[in-house]
Amino acid sequence: MINIIKELRLKGDYGYVLANYVDKHSWIDRVEKNFPNDFIENSTDFNYSE
Repeated sequence: MINIIKELRLKGDYGYVLANYVDKHSWIDRVEKNFPNDFIENSTDFNYSE
């Protein structure tokens, strides 16, 4: 865990934290409620690498 935290601080890579501790479905109900006639594909994998 210490190594993960050090890497996050140095590289700013939060992919591990996002993938393991953030519910990627938390906003989908709200988005679908505001856009009822549109198909919303929640395809995020929190991969923000360049």
